[in-house]
This record gives sequence, C-alpha cells and structure tokens, in this order.
Amino acid sequence: MTALTAVDWALPAAPGLIADMRARLRAARLPASAVAGWEGGVNLEWLSGFAAYLADEYDWETDRNRFGGHHMMIPFDEAVGDGGLHVALPAGVPDGRMPILLLHGWPSSGLEYAQVAAQLEQAGLYPIVADLPGFGFSAPTAAPVGPRQIAVILRRALKQGLSIDSFAVHGNDWGATVAGWLAADHADAVSGIHISMMGLRPTFGPDAKKPDETEVSWIKAVQKRLAADAGYREIQGTHPNTAAVGLSDSPIGLAAWIAEKLHGWNGGGAEPSVPREDIAALVTAYWISGAIPSANWIYRAVREHDETAAPTGGTGDVPVACSFFENGFFPPPPPSWCRRVHNVVNYTTHPEGGHYPAFTVPANLAQDIQGFAKNLT
Repeated sequence: MTALTAVDWALPAAPGLIADMRARLRAARLPASAVAGWEGGVNLEWLSGFAAYLADEYDWETDRNRFGGHHMMIPFDEAVGDGGLHVALPAGVPDGRMPILLLHGWPSSGLEYAQVAAQLEQAGLYPIVADLPGFGFSAPTAAPVGPRQIAVILRRALKQGLSIDSFAVHGNDWGATVAGWLAADHADAVSGIHISMMGLRPTFGPDAKKPDETEVSWIKAVQKRLAADAGYREIQGTHPNTAAVGLSDSPIGLAAWIAEKLHGWNGGGAEPSVPREDIAALVTAYWISGAIPSANWIYRAVREHDETAAPTGGTGDVPVACSFFENGFFPPPPPSWCRRVHNVVNYTTHPEGGHYPAFTVPANLAQDIQGFAKNLT
C-alpha cells in the first residue's frame, strides 16, 4: 500500500478558467421554448439572471477565502487512483478536540459546510470537511466507487494522512450512506454518527418485524418521490458520458444541472432557498475542477453494486443521532424506521431546512451536531 502523506494545498484562484467561464456565460444560448417556472426543470428566467450574476458580479477569488483556512490533499492509495482527497480543517492537530468528519452528498461538495464547520470549531470541536472522492476538488477514482468503498478510502485517509484514529461523523445525502458504512465497517474508529438523511435502508430477514402503518405510509411517499424525480439518476447511472460532455463544456448547463436540485430538494418556491452566492461558489468550483462527471459516477457505482442496504445488524452499537429537516427530498422517516438500522440515541425534526440544511439553516444543523458530539465525550 502507498504511504498517504498529506500535503498543504489551497483552493485555486484559476483566473484563466474563470475568464473562460464568464465569456461562455455571456455567450450562452438558452432554449427557445421551455415549460414555465420550475415545473419542467430549471426556471430559465431565474437561470438567465443567475448567469449574469455569475459572469459579472460573483468574485470567486475573494469568496474562496471563506471555505476553511487550512486545506490539505491526502493521496489515494495507488489501487484507488491517481490524485487524492481534498479536506479542509482547523490549523494544527486536534489536541484534545473531538475530530468530526463532515460529509456532503450530490450535487454538492465540502463547500456546503463552511458555516457549520466554523461554528463547530468555535465550539471547541475539530471539524474535518472532506470532498468525497471524485467530488469537488478531490480527484476521481480510477473507476466508479460506491459509498462502502468511499468509507474505506476516508478511514485510511484520516488514519494515515492525518494520524486520526478516532472520530465522529456527520453525513447528509450520500454522505449519510458513507457515514453508515463507516459505523458498520469501522466501528473501532467511529465514536458516533449524526445524519440528516437515512442513507442506509433496513435489510428485512425472515424474522424481521413487518413495517407498521406509519412506516408503510413513509415508504409510499419515498417511492412516489423517487418515481417523479428519477431522470437524473437514470442518466447518470446508465449513460454518464453523454451528460458529462455538456456539463464539462457549458457553465450555464452546469449551473442548470446543479441549481435545479438545490431548488427542488429544498421546498421549491420562486427562488432556491440556498443563498445565491453559495450556488455560485459551488458551480464555480465544479467548473474549475471539472469534477461533476466523476461526482455523477456514484450513481453508476450504485447501479452496478447497490450499497444502500444495511448489513445484517445495521450499524451495530455505534451511537447515532438523527436530525431531519422538513421540505427536503424525502419526508423525515419515522423513528422506528431509523431504529431498524441504527442505535438511535437522539431523534430530532425541524420544520424547515430542506435537503441541504448546511446551506439553508447552518446554525440549527451545527447546534444539533454540537449537542450530539458533547454527549459522546
């Protein structure tokens, strides 16, 4: 195995790529016909205004300074691929502070946790914000990898790259699934996990208790939502190369692909509830890194080998806290559903926040994580 020596790194200013992005945005050609509003996908009127903001107002070179003071790149093991894992963390070693790994989902990156990480650091914790392999500024793996293998990559990166043997985890979206596998497969290193989405689903053996009425109702709601919003998953899982061409070449296409989800998975409305500057930062970062095609690969990996079913025994004795936010992709699951997979020590719901609470209600999410971490000490 390759020795994983973390090296200091910095978010790139990339003036040439920024200039190219702005020129392409100014010359963008929008569709001549479209479904009004957000019903047919991205709202073209909103997108036109956002493209103008991204081209003529948003300043990545200045804004990038708010996304963590200390960045590092931890090389992958040679069997995983070239390049490495990008993390942002407080300066220095933990020195008694609890390390807590913050994991995002799709189509996001570690930039999602800027405000949450700052609040956790002020509270005396040691937040480690990671771009999942192939996402954000982390390098792509040699082949698509699913959440269970991502957990292996992250565990090794923290142990060998950062000399961290024990840590807590917060995960959202795919990050919640990875957090579940960290607890299930690496319980010796994980002191607890905090999730804002159910990443792993129960595995029903012959002796398992059948879902009750509340659980059945929730399952039907989830199935209905998945059926209504399956297009992106099918494209990225079956024909990722085709979408990758447009997403790599067109910044307005990239913005549309990302912003539609940030809007629709956060309650809808006239405008996305995610702040405009955060959407701009996310789109710009993906334009610079060129990584949205490899981020999309996770759907290919899961299609080839589904890793969303929990193992027998779920995540074992590792303590798990659930903080769910209304108006997201799925409604909050019943506590009984969570207990089928996890050793639930706390269950909280919030009336708002959507699928990306780190963007929309960061103080509420950080407070929940902070309270959970305090009980682990």
